[in-house]
Amino acid sequence: MNTNNALILPKENASKPIYSLTPFTLLDYPHKSACILWFAGCNMRCLYCYNPEIVLGKGSLSFENIVSFLHTRKNLLDAVVFSGGECVLHKTIISLIIEVKKMGFLVKIDTNGSSPNVMQQLLSQKLINYIALDFKSPKSNFNPLPNRICMILSKKTLDLILKLKFLLKFERLIILICYLKKTYGK
Repeated sequence: MNTNNALILPKENASKPIYSLTPFTLLDYPHKSACILWFAGCNMRCLYCYNPEIVLGKGSLSFENIVSFLHTRKNLLDAVVFSGGECVLHKTIISLIIEVKKMGFLVKIDTNGSSPNVMQQLLSQKLINYIALDFKSPKSNFNPLPNRICMILSKKTLDLILKLKFLLKFERLIILICYLKKTYGK
């Protein structure tokens, strides 16, 4: 979780937004072959983060590098996973995903849900095939203020996804089940 009191805003300089690339995985998109784009930066500082070097690191790959790579993987990979850090913080994420979709790949987003407006745009344009929502914790556990703000935004994203009955994988399932039972009585 973000341990200081500063709100972390979206990345402005997106010339090299991607920290690294995993060229092949059979684990991150169910029943599909994929690559993973690991985007640098995140708006949360979770103590249990398994990618702190990505969250705190700088990008080393431009999207042009990734597009060149993806052209060599047409008909070999089914999907591209946008992960990180927090991939939807990047100003150019929508145009990046549009380019990937034009190449014929499925798109999965791994997100903490803290950018519901971006997720709304991606969903309304039918640019996402699969979402993994990393739902962090009940609101009472979110301190200081920046993390409480992220929790409110994550709930908006969750509500949007549930409303659309979208294909979704929850990353923190036990926390989510408790949250859904308390909030929705389910």
